[in-house]
Amino acid sequence: MAKQIHIVTYVLSDFIASILAWIIFYSLHKILTSHEMIFRLKFFYGLFLIPFGWLILYHLLGSYKSIYYKSRLLELLSTFTITFSGTIILFFIYLFYNCSKKNVFFYVLFFTFFILMFSFTLFFIFFFFYMIYRHFLYKNF
Repeated sequence: MAKQIHIVTYVLSDFIASILAWIIFYSLHKILTSHEMIFRLKFFYGLFLIPFGWLILYHLLGSYKSIYYKSRLLELLSTFTITFSGTIILFFIYLFYNCSKKNVFFYVLFFTFFILMFSFTLFFIFFFFYMIYRHFLYKNF
């Protein structure tokens, strides 16, 4: 009997992608604002809450339904839309209160986090598309 790729691994990849994006973003934020690189309590709150927030958002918008019948183009557009809206939500909740008065810097931080989150999520999504393709091609994944 062939192994199935379970939705749990898909969810786990989104969780890992959001953790990686948060760690890199937080580090870049500290470097760009010339703050010392100390991981305080806010970092760990973000490390815990942000991945779960992304998972809830992906779940509510239907990203985890039937992973075997997804189109790569539709998944790309869906990921772009969900990531963009999630990034907007995060920036109004967290970074809006901690950002300096410079609007240009705010936009740089916004697009940095968006690009990090989108690219990590997309990498894992296309990795799973490849695994599913192999599963159907060889039937013994």
